[in-house]
Amino acid sequence: MTSGSFDISNIEHLAANGFSLLVDSTVRGSLLLAVVALIAAYLSRRSASARHLAWALGVAGLLVLPLLVRTLPTWGVLPAWSVSIGSTAEQSAIPGIASSDLSLFGQISANWHVWIMGAWLAGAVYRFLCLAAAQWKLRALTVRCDPASRGRLALETLRLLVRLGITRTVELLQGPAGATPMTWGVVRVKLLLPEDSHEWPEGRLRSVLMHEIAHIERWDCLTQFVANVACAVFWFNPLVWLAVRKMRHEREAACDDRVLLTGTSAPDYAEHLLEISRGMQPSTVALAATGGADRPSHLAQRVEAILDDRRSRQPVTRGGLMASVVVLSLFVTLLAMVGVSDGPSSDFAVYRPATMQPPAS
Repeated sequence: MTSGSFDISNIEHLAANGFSLLVDSTVRGSLLLAVVALIAAYLSRRSASARHLAWALGVAGLLVLPLLVRTLPTWGVLPAWSVSIGSTAEQSAIPGIASSDLSLFGQISANWHVWIMGAWLAGAVYRFLCLAAAQWKLRALTVRCDPASRGRLALETLRLLVRLGITRTVELLQGPAGATPMTWGVVRVKLLLPEDSHEWPEGRLRSVLMHEIAHIERWDCLTQFVANVACAVFWFNPLVWLAVRKMRHEREAACDDRVLLTGTSAPDYAEHLLEISRGMQPSTVALAATGGADRPSHLAQRVEAILDDRRSRQPVTRGGLMASVVVLSLFVTLLAMVGVSDGPSSDFAVYRPATMQPPAS
């Protein structure tokens, strides 16, 4: 066997296995998101914090599923069936031309697994490069901003951090005029305010700072990072993008609820939100840090939710968090273990890549 044939066989084998895992994870992941959507609908009368937790755990489960599928034993409860694709030699058979005479490109092109996995890999690499570029822009923004370690902004920020019991170090920055207030970073947390924020009325400054510090308290930067990775891996699945968008909306609503729980008047907070949003166009840096910008329709929904006195605004308790993690972990584990039975399968046959034989000398 020539080295070229050996390489092609390895590529075909890896592509076939990767394609099988990708399809398996996508089907199971889509089922997981469907269940999470039902749970979120059931929690429609509960707080946004509870719904965000459900979506966040579901998105995190997407990344764990492929690992569990490959490591856990299979529980055969489904009827066995598989699709016959045929061997590589059969696929590459061209009338009048032996498969062994095909060029390297021709042999690879005959295997559609390779092309599909190549397209998936290209999309995933592109998404990860976008994330890396976003992180670079955030670093560049940090350099351009002025630290606000003293004065009114620093004192109010410190007071709220102590009030919420946050012990992590938070670096307060003042960006250019019109900058969107935002936070980013998991270990080294940055909190950005626009240049003119020191001129804001006391109520507006406190509301904005409380909203951003609520993101820090809830570890939203971490959950957003997990969501970004899930979108990069499953970039082709629209259900993943929908789940991440729902997760982002519930996250902002949960932080709005946190502001209102501190005693801020709902009409005043809604007015502050509209005033700050007016004229501020989120840049690509803001999109990278927050995972998305408020469209006018979503901003209207946020204001409507803020003014709705019937909504529950209580955050998820530590006991509720632990119980949710345990329940969803068990469901994800069960979902990963469910497989086909060992009984007789249908008329379809499992795909087996055939080894390319070198041309006869």
